[in-house]
Amino acid sequence: MPCYFVTSTGTDIGKTYVTSLLVRSLLLHGYAAKAYKPIMSGVAQWDSNDAAELLKAQGAAITPEDITAIAPWQFSHPLSPHRAAEYAQRPIDPASLVAWCRDKYELSNADDYTFIEGVGGVMVPITRSYTVLDWMRALGYPVLLVVGDYLGTISHSLSALHVLHQTNIAVHGVVVNSSPCPVEHEDACRILCELSPYPTMSMLSVARKHHEGAAYHDNILSKTELDRFFLHS
Repeated sequence: MPCYFVTSTGTDIGKTYVTSLLVRSLLLHGYAAKAYKPIMSGVAQWDSNDAAELLKAQGAAITPEDITAIAPWQFSHPLSPHRAAEYAQRPIDPASLVAWCRDKYELSNADDYTFIEGVGGVMVPITRSYTVLDWMRALGYPVLLVVGDYLGTISHSLSALHVLHQTNIAVHGVVVNSSPCPVEHEDACRILCELSPYPTMSMLSVARKHHEGAAYHDNILSKTELDRFFLHS
């Protein structure tokens, strides 16, 4: 299986929720799946962050060591990675970041679904001269773009898709995640398909609550939904 890079149109759109949902659903239906979150900023508690959610989805232990194993670049300031790293006086080396991701994928089995979750949106700076877009381009993995269904998402989503397309980055699919104030979820899915520069991308609609709580962890995609999304061509 290829390794998928999960990005989004911005912060708090639902990358971690969607990645966790995919991993949890794949495992439940008998597939092997792993997820990593190399960069995290705004980390206040070691056991309450995006990496912890990914570990929960994998049914793995949650310890400081386990968190660091899937999220080695952690910063306390809730800022863009480049700035959070500057405050921590621990700059992120792009070559090391790319090598780390490739090593994790190479350790996976051929049948494993592997996910690398990015940070923020497509154009977030990791250093003052290197963005998430550069990171995705260096890895060359197919991208899953997580978008919302809020007012304005169509422009944001198409802008991200066109930037990815112009950079020759393969987009496997778009996941439309429910937002706190949704606006015509199903139409957003349709218009993105109609106007996307990618003629054969997959679409997955996640019209479900994505807040913390029991519903967050209980949502499961059907095997049909998973197969349609990942096997679509």
